Amino acid sequence: QAVGTKTYGPDCACVCDTGWAGDACEIPLCQATYVQNAADPPCEEGIWFQPGEVCTLSCESGYAAAYETYACGDDGTWPSNQIFACNIIPAQNIEDGAIEEEEGVLTTTTQGSCTDKDCNWRGTATGLRYLNGTCVCECYEEYTGVSCRSWVGTCQSPARIDIENSAIMPCKEGLIITGDTCTAQCVEGYWASPRTLECRGEVLAPTTFSCIGGPDVREVWCSAMQYIAFSSSAVAICGLALICFCYGKEKGREVHNFF
Repeated sequence: QAVGTKTYGPDCACVCDTGWAGDACEIPLCQATYVQNAADPPCEEGIWFQPGEVCTLSCESGYAAAYETYACGDDGTWPSNQIFACNIIPAQNIEDGAIEEEEGVLTTTTQGSCTDKDCNWRGTATGLRYLNGTCVCECYEEYTGVSCRSWVGTCQSPARIDIENSAIMPCKEGLIITGDTCTAQCVEGYWASPRTLECRGEVLAPTTFSCIGGPDVREVWCSAMQYIAFSSSAVAICGLALICFCYGKEKGREVHNFF
Protein backbone atom coordinates (compact mmCIF):
# COMPACT_ATOMS: atom_id res chain seq x y z
CA GLN A 1 0.00 0.00 0.00
CA ALA A 2 1.10 3.56 -0.59
CA VAL A 3 2.54 5.45 2.34
CA GLY A 4 3.38 9.10 2.72
CA THR A 5 2.07 12.07 0.76
CA LYS A 6 3.62 13.64 -2.32
CA THR A 7 4.29 17.26 -3.21
CA TYR A 8 4.30 17.63 -6.97
CA GLY A 9 6.74 20.05 -8.55
CA PRO A 10 9.99 20.02 -10.48
CA ASP A 11 11.26 17.43 -8.02
CA CYS A 12 8.74 14.91 -6.72
CA ALA A 13 9.37 14.19 -3.04
CA CYS A 14 7.70 12.09 -0.39
CA VAL A 15 6.79 13.16 3.11
CA CYS A 16 6.76 9.88 5.00
CA ASP A 17 4.16 8.83 7.54
CA THR A 18 5.33 8.05 11.04
CA GLY A 19 7.20 4.76 11.09
CA TRP A 20 8.57 4.96 7.54
CA ALA A 21 11.74 6.38 5.97
CA GLY A 22 13.57 6.52 2.62
CA ASP A 23 13.20 8.54 -0.59
CA ALA A 24 10.02 6.66 -1.46
CA CYS A 25 9.01 5.89 2.14
CA GLU A 26 9.89 2.27 1.46
CA ILE A 27 11.85 1.59 4.67
CA PRO A 28 9.83 0.36 7.69
CA LEU A 29 11.14 1.53 11.06
CA CYS A 30 11.17 -0.19 14.45
CA GLN A 31 9.76 1.78 17.37
CA ALA A 32 11.07 1.60 20.92
CA THR A 33 7.91 1.42 23.01
CA TYR A 34 7.12 1.39 26.72
CA VAL A 35 8.97 -1.20 28.82
CA GLN A 36 8.17 -1.67 32.49
CA ASN A 37 11.04 -0.70 34.83
CA ALA A 38 12.94 0.95 31.95
CA ALA A 39 13.78 4.55 31.14
CA ASP A 40 11.57 6.66 28.86
CA PRO A 41 12.37 6.17 26.04
CA PRO A 42 13.65 2.70 26.89
CA CYS A 43 16.48 2.62 24.31
CA GLU A 44 19.64 4.66 24.84
CA GLU A 45 19.83 5.40 21.10
CA GLY A 46 16.36 6.94 20.76
CA ILE A 47 12.84 5.96 19.66
CA TRP A 48 12.95 5.07 15.93
CA PHE A 49 15.37 2.57 14.36
CA GLN A 50 16.12 1.63 10.76
CA PRO A 51 16.67 -2.04 9.85
CA GLY A 52 20.00 -3.22 11.24
CA GLU A 53 20.23 -0.53 13.90
CA VAL A 54 20.55 -1.64 17.52
CA CYS A 55 18.66 -0.68 20.68
CA THR A 56 20.44 -0.84 24.03
CA LEU A 57 17.77 -1.19 26.70
CA SER A 58 18.23 1.20 29.63
CA CYS A 59 16.74 -0.27 32.82
CA GLU A 60 16.09 1.36 36.18
CA SER A 61 18.42 0.78 39.10
CA GLY A 62 18.08 -2.74 40.46
CA TYR A 63 16.94 -4.17 37.11
CA ALA A 64 18.81 -5.66 34.15
CA ALA A 65 17.87 -5.98 30.47
CA ALA A 66 16.83 -9.45 29.33
CA TYR A 67 19.23 -9.07 26.37
CA GLU A 68 22.28 -6.85 25.86
CA THR A 69 20.99 -5.45 22.55
CA TYR A 70 18.00 -5.71 20.23
CA ALA A 71 18.44 -5.40 16.44
CA CYS A 72 15.71 -3.92 14.22
CA GLY A 73 14.65 -6.38 11.50
CA ASP A 74 14.31 -5.70 7.76
CA ASP A 75 10.52 -5.72 8.10
CA GLY A 76 10.51 -3.02 10.80
CA THR A 77 9.88 -5.38 13.72
CA TRP A 78 12.00 -6.49 16.65
CA PRO A 79 13.10 -10.13 16.96
CA SER A 80 10.16 -12.23 18.12
CA ASN A 81 12.47 -14.42 20.20
CA GLN A 82 13.80 -11.48 22.24
CA ILE A 83 11.38 -10.06 24.79
CA PHE A 84 11.87 -6.43 25.77
CA ALA A 85 12.07 -6.72 29.55
CA CYS A 86 13.90 -5.26 32.52
CA ASN A 87 14.15 -8.06 35.07
CA ILE A 88 14.99 -7.60 38.72
CA ILE A 89 18.64 -8.51 39.32
CA PRO A 90 18.81 -12.29 39.91
CA ALA A 91 19.02 -13.70 43.38
CA GLN A 92 22.38 -14.47 44.93
CA ASN A 93 23.14 -16.99 47.62
CA ILE A 94 23.41 -15.66 51.16
CA GLU A 95 25.84 -17.52 53.35
CA ASP A 96 25.68 -17.65 57.15
CA GLY A 97 22.80 -15.17 57.25
CA ALA A 98 24.90 -12.29 55.85
CA ILE A 99 22.99 -9.39 54.26
CA GLU A 100 24.27 -8.18 50.89
CA GLU A 101 24.17 -4.41 50.31
CA GLU A 102 24.03 -4.40 46.50
CA GLU A 103 20.77 -3.41 44.81
CA GLY A 104 18.46 -6.25 43.90
CA VAL A 105 20.33 -8.85 45.95
CA LEU A 106 18.53 -10.95 48.54
CA THR A 107 18.09 -10.12 52.17
CA THR A 108 17.40 -12.30 55.19
CA THR A 109 15.53 -9.52 57.00
CA THR A 110 12.44 -10.96 58.71
CA GLN A 111 9.28 -9.80 56.89
CA GLY A 112 7.13 -12.87 57.23
CA SER A 113 7.37 -16.07 55.29
CA CYS A 114 6.96 -16.11 51.50
CA THR A 115 4.33 -18.52 50.20
CA ASP A 116 3.03 -19.54 46.80
CA LYS A 117 0.31 -16.94 47.26
CA ASP A 118 3.02 -14.27 46.99
CA CYS A 119 3.82 -15.79 43.60
CA ASN A 120 0.14 -15.38 42.54
CA TRP A 121 -0.18 -19.18 42.55
CA ARG A 122 1.85 -19.10 39.33
CA GLY A 123 5.07 -20.43 40.81
CA THR A 124 6.80 -21.70 43.93
CA ALA A 125 8.14 -19.42 46.65
CA THR A 126 11.82 -19.96 47.50
CA GLY A 127 11.47 -18.45 50.97
CA LEU A 128 13.83 -15.54 50.13
CA ARG A 129 13.19 -11.89 49.39
CA TYR A 130 14.80 -9.12 47.36
CA LEU A 131 15.93 -5.94 49.11
CA ASN A 132 12.70 -4.24 48.02
CA GLY A 133 10.73 -6.87 49.98
CA THR A 134 9.45 -8.80 46.97
CA CYS A 135 9.42 -12.57 47.35
CA VAL A 136 11.66 -14.60 45.06
CA CYS A 137 9.63 -17.05 43.00
CA GLU A 138 10.42 -19.95 40.70
CA CYS A 139 7.73 -19.36 38.08
CA TYR A 140 5.91 -22.09 36.20
CA GLU A 141 6.78 -22.44 32.51
CA GLU A 142 4.07 -20.13 31.14
CA TYR A 143 4.76 -17.25 33.60
CA THR A 144 7.61 -14.84 34.23
CA GLY A 145 8.55 -11.56 35.93
CA VAL A 146 8.31 -10.30 39.48
CA SER A 147 5.95 -12.49 41.53
CA CYS A 148 5.21 -14.39 38.28
CA ARG A 149 2.76 -11.65 37.27
CA SER A 150 3.51 -11.75 33.54
CA TRP A 151 2.77 -14.34 30.89
CA VAL A 152 5.53 -15.69 28.67
CA GLY A 153 5.07 -14.74 25.00
CA THR A 154 4.09 -11.79 22.81
CA CYS A 155 0.72 -10.45 21.71
CA GLN A 156 -0.41 -8.56 18.61
CA SER A 157 -2.00 -5.14 19.16
CA PRO A 158 -5.68 -4.83 18.12
CA ALA A 159 -6.07 -3.49 14.56
CA ARG A 160 -6.69 0.25 14.42
CA ILE A 161 -9.20 -0.19 11.58
CA ASP A 162 -11.43 -2.28 13.86
CA ILE A 163 -11.58 0.37 16.63
CA GLU A 164 -13.43 3.57 15.82
CA ASN A 165 -11.62 6.69 17.11
CA SER A 166 -8.55 4.67 18.10
CA ALA A 167 -5.17 6.42 18.22
CA ILE A 168 -2.69 5.71 15.40
CA MET A 169 -1.00 3.26 17.80
CA PRO A 170 -3.88 1.45 19.61
CA CYS A 171 -1.53 0.16 22.33
CA LYS A 172 0.91 2.53 24.01
CA GLU A 173 3.44 -0.32 24.08
CA GLY A 174 3.42 -0.68 20.26
CA LEU A 175 2.15 -3.13 17.66
CA ILE A 176 3.79 -6.11 19.39
CA ILE A 177 3.19 -6.45 23.14
CA THR A 178 6.23 -8.02 24.76
CA GLY A 179 5.22 -7.19 28.33
CA ASP A 180 2.07 -8.19 30.18
CA THR A 181 -0.17 -5.22 29.35
CA CYS A 182 -1.54 -3.26 26.38
CA THR A 183 -2.40 0.29 27.47
CA ALA A 184 -5.27 1.29 25.18
CA GLN A 185 -5.13 4.68 23.42
CA CYS A 186 -7.84 6.79 21.73
CA VAL A 187 -7.86 10.08 19.83
CA GLU A 188 -8.31 13.29 21.80
CA GLY A 189 -11.77 13.63 23.33
CA TYR A 190 -12.31 9.87 23.70
CA TRP A 191 -11.30 7.40 26.41
CA ALA A 192 -10.65 3.66 26.23
CA SER A 193 -12.85 0.98 27.78
CA PRO A 194 -11.26 -1.08 29.19
CA ARG A 195 -8.11 0.98 29.71
CA THR A 196 -5.76 -2.04 29.70
CA LEU A 197 -5.67 -5.46 28.03
CA GLU A 198 -3.66 -8.33 29.50
CA CYS A 199 -1.26 -10.25 27.26
CA ARG A 200 -1.75 -13.94 28.10
CA GLY A 201 0.87 -15.82 26.14
CA GLU A 202 -0.17 -14.87 22.59
CA VAL A 203 -3.72 -13.63 23.22
CA LEU A 204 -4.98 -10.34 24.66
CA ALA A 205 -7.72 -10.51 27.28
CA PRO A 206 -10.07 -8.98 26.40
CA THR A 207 -9.15 -9.09 22.72
CA THR A 208 -9.99 -5.44 21.99
CA PHE A 209 -11.32 -2.19 23.45
CA SER A 210 -13.72 0.64 22.56
CA CYS A 211 -13.20 4.40 22.42
CA ILE A 212 -16.03 6.17 24.23
CA GLY A 213 -16.88 9.85 24.36
CA GLY A 214 -16.47 12.46 21.67
CA PRO A 215 -17.01 16.21 21.27
CA ASP A 216 -19.02 18.06 23.91
CA VAL A 217 -22.77 18.23 23.14
CA ARG A 218 -22.59 22.03 23.18
CA GLU A 219 -19.81 21.97 20.58
CA VAL A 220 -21.82 19.65 18.35
CA TRP A 221 -24.92 21.85 18.71
CA CYS A 222 -22.92 25.00 17.98
CA SER A 223 -21.36 23.44 14.87
CA ALA A 224 -24.80 22.31 13.68
CA MET A 225 -26.21 25.82 14.17
CA GLN A 226 -23.31 27.32 12.24
CA TYR A 227 -23.93 24.89 9.39
CA ILE A 228 -27.64 25.69 9.37
CA ALA A 229 -26.93 29.42 9.42
CA PHE A 230 -24.47 29.08 6.56
CA SER A 231 -26.92 26.95 4.57
CA SER A 232 -29.74 29.44 5.21
CA SER A 233 -27.54 32.31 4.08
CA ALA A 234 -26.64 30.47 0.90
CA VAL A 235 -30.33 29.78 0.16
CA ALA A 236 -31.20 33.44 0.83
CA ILE A 237 -28.46 34.64 -1.53
CA CYS A 238 -29.62 32.26 -4.25
CA GLY A 239 -33.22 33.40 -3.76
CA LEU A 240 -32.21 37.06 -3.98
CA ALA A 241 -30.22 36.41 -7.15
CA LEU A 242 -33.20 34.61 -8.71
CA ILE A 243 -35.54 37.51 -7.84
CA CYS A 244 -33.14 40.02 -9.35
CA PHE A 245 -32.82 37.89 -12.49
CA CYS A 246 -36.59 37.56 -12.89
CA TYR A 247 -37.10 41.24 -12.20
CA GLY A 248 -34.52 42.11 -14.86
CA LYS A 249 -36.26 39.94 -17.44
CA GLU A 250 -39.63 41.50 -16.57
CA LYS A 251 -38.22 45.02 -17.02
CA GLY A 252 -36.84 43.92 -20.38
CA ARG A 253 -40.29 42.80 -21.51
CA GLU A 254 -41.84 46.14 -20.46
CA VAL A 255 -39.32 48.10 -22.49
CA HIS A 256 -39.84 45.82 -25.49
CA ASN A 257 -43.65 46.21 -25.29
CA PHE A 258 -43.29 50.02 -25.08
CA PHE A 259 -41.58 50.18 -28.43
